[in-house]
Amino acid sequence: MSSNLTTDECLYKQYGCAVIVTYYPDQDFKGRVEAFRREFSSIVVVDNSDSDVVRQYLTGFLASGELLCNPSNLGVGAAFNAGVEHASMCGAFWVACFDQDSLILSGATNVYLSVLKECLGRDVIVGSNYNGRRNLPLVKRSADITGNSGFAVTTVISSGTVCLIESWQRLGGLNESYFIDSVDHEFCLRAKAQGFLILLTVENTIVHNIGLDNTGGIGVPLHAPYRKYYIFRNVVLTIKEYYLHYPLWCFVQLIRLFVEFFSIVFFEPEKKKRSRCAFLGLLHGLKGLAGALVNKERF
Repeated sequence: MSSNLTTDECLYKQYGCAVIVTYYPDQDFKGRVEAFRREFSSIVVVDNSDSDVVRQYLTGFLASGELLCNPSNLGVGAAFNAGVEHASMCGAFWVACFDQDSLILSGATNVYLSVLKECLGRDVIVGSNYNGRRNLPLVKRSADITGNSGFAVTTVISSGTVCLIESWQRLGGLNESYFIDSVDHEFCLRAKAQGFLILLTVENTIVHNIGLDNTGGIGVPLHAPYRKYYIFRNVVLTIKEYYLHYPLWCFVQLIRLFVEFFSIVFFEPEKKKRSRCAFLGLLHGLKGLAGALVNKERF
């Protein structure tokens, strides 16, 4: 990409790249990749699977320049950071990050570009409104609309996050020590503290599910037991870092942890295993420990 181009000249599809992180993707992933190809001029898939079988599957439909394979599961933060850096080296100006189970909707790129163009001259992180398990919009149209395409929020989820690569690099990328869970929220709070505007698209741009359905029906996604460790630990780490800046958001996160534990006790299977993971995460968060959980199988 020519360094003589201005920001507004680069806000077009040919300068965007979709970064998709995978971890043992399902057989339908190939179809979702084709949908991304229809929306973006370039894509890069970063695989955390550490599996020859998975990599053989991915190389069956991805070109060599579209696939990065980590030597082991380095976490979503490291994977997204590597993908964004690769996109930058390939000449991209802006990126959109996605989880492997997200399906991009037709016209999504036009929505993203519309928001970015409406915010020219401002630092901005854009999140994707999406249809979840019940096929309902995450957020309905709001009166608090910035321009016509997005409205202000405090944080957005990582899948569907869109920003200029220069902004990503200036912020230092995602916090890799979180490994997984709350990586997106910490990134948004850090950006917001530095004056960035955090926006959510008015229109739905992806179909995305967070975890498995919880049969208890209280709206808590059913994750694997070890994920409870990261959920509790990283929420505590984030609260400790940002409670003075965003006390209301942090209070809501505390309520979230209470709801998570209530769900474990009354609705979820493997209660003892999930409880042990949650308590260890809480303890490590209070101690300020981060990084990947070692020997998660012992739970």
